[in-house]
This record gives sequence, structure tokens and C-alpha cells, in this order.
Amino acid sequence: MTEQELKTIKDLILEIEEGPAIGRLADIAVMLTGYYARLSEEFKDIEVFRADGWLRLREEVKSDTRAEKMWLNTEQGRKWNDLRIKMKYIEKTISSIKLRLRVAENESRGSY
Repeated sequence: MTEQELKTIKDLILEIEEGPAIGRLADIAVMLTGYYARLSEEFKDIEVFRADGWLRLREEVKSDTRAEKMWLNTEQGRKWNDLRIKMKYIEKTISSIKLRLRVAENESRGSY
């Protein structure tokens, strides 16, 4: 993911805080979902190799926890963790947008 894409994601999240119109919220959710899918692809690529790398490290140390920490300290491990955090952040943001859209829908029906 490029720096420009990360800036776009941050800008979209800042826009959400400003309380945009309902239609715009739905558009933002769709865009964030697209970014989430791209991050998921990158994450999957690293995850495929994670097991092999982790097992090699596990042979060198006595505990799973230590092997995990060593793997997270590799370049791929840091990227994996960074992607995981970004994906979680986007996931939570999309979830909050969906809640706001549901509230707006219920308000329009007079049931809120």
C-alpha cells in the first residue's frame, strides 16, 4: 500500500468525524472496504510464509512465545503486524459507519 493510499484512508476517516451526509458515509464505507481487500491480499501473502519462518525460528528457541517475538522482529513480521493493525482499524471504522447508517435508516422510518 502506497503512502498516498494511506493518506487517503486517513482523510476518509477524518471526514467521517465531521459527520458527512448519509450517502457520503455509504460511499466511504465502500471505499474503505476496497482498501481492506487490498490489505487482506498483502496480509495473505505474508501469512503463507509465516508458518515456515516461524517453524525455523522455533527450532532455535525453547518456547513458542520467544519464536513468535523473534518472528515479529523480522521485516516480514513487522509488515505482518502493521497490516494486521491497519486492517483492524479499517474493520472497526466500517463497523461504526454501518451502525450510523442503521440508525439513520431507523430514524427515517420513525422507529428510533
